[in-house]
Amino acid sequence: MAGKSRIDAVRARNRAALLAALRRGGARSRTALAADTGLSGATVSAIGAQMLAEGLIAPAEIVADPAEAAAAAESPARGRPQAPLGLNPARASVVAAVISARAVTVALADYAGRLVARAEGPPLPRDACAAALTAALIARIDALRLHAATIGSGDPPLRALTVAVQGVTDAEARRVLWSPVLDAQGVDFAAPLGARYGAPVAVVNDCAMSATALARRQPALGPDFAVILVGPGVGMGLVLGGALVEGRRSSAMEFGHMTHQPGGAPCACGRLGCVEAYAADYA
Repeated sequence: MAGKSRIDAVRARNRAALLAALRRGGARSRTALAADTGLSGATVSAIGAQMLAEGLIAPAEIVADPAEAAAAAESPARGRPQAPLGLNPARASVVAAVISARAVTVALADYAGRLVARAEGPPLPRDACAAALTAALIARIDALRLHAATIGSGDPPLRALTVAVQGVTDAEARRVLWSPVLDAQGVDFAAPLGARYGAPVAVVNDCAMSATALARRQPALGPDFAVILVGPGVGMGLVLGGALVEGRRSSAMEFGHMTHQPGGAPCACGRLGCVEAYAADYA
């Protein structure tokens, strides 16, 4: 039994490595995927065949447009050219909503990680209650999905949503504890959105989301870096050892609300002398 468990664990790791490689680099041949992941060609072929049957991946002719497929196709010195494999865009979709003082931006991406549709609208009403805020956000998500369907992008099942917001969030409870752009505190976006779409919902700090995205999409940055956003507020996302630094609250690195000048200028958070009070747009 223990031996079978170890084999299953290895298979799961190999599948995850192959999916991660496709998400990082796009459609490629099995030979290129083997080189990128360190897996043997036979292992890549076996896992690839299984994921093809499951609809997780698809031949590049389906995944990419003709120009992309031609660029991705590789012709070995001998034998038939290998058909590149890529993530199947029709498998699923994901939604990200970013709530800021200036706007609410909602984006829809397919399973291959490509942007399908994006819309930017006015900010949520600051003085609205939690229910009204959630209803307004749902209306914008629904409108974007309808737009994507009408432009021929299809309507793949929605598998995950992320709500990113300025301020302090609790990743475990999936709530916005405090935000400078909302009067309401302890806003629960996750439960009503999850009930509406039947998909898991993450609620995160906007800087943390930016840092996580850069760690995955730009490995050249290395394992240790910081992202600092300066605008209507000031925030930081910190990556150390390739992992986001966070505690129980996803916005553990509240750089903008560290004390710069004791007893200094008033900050939007209600305290005095924060970094944000001197560096944000309203300073």
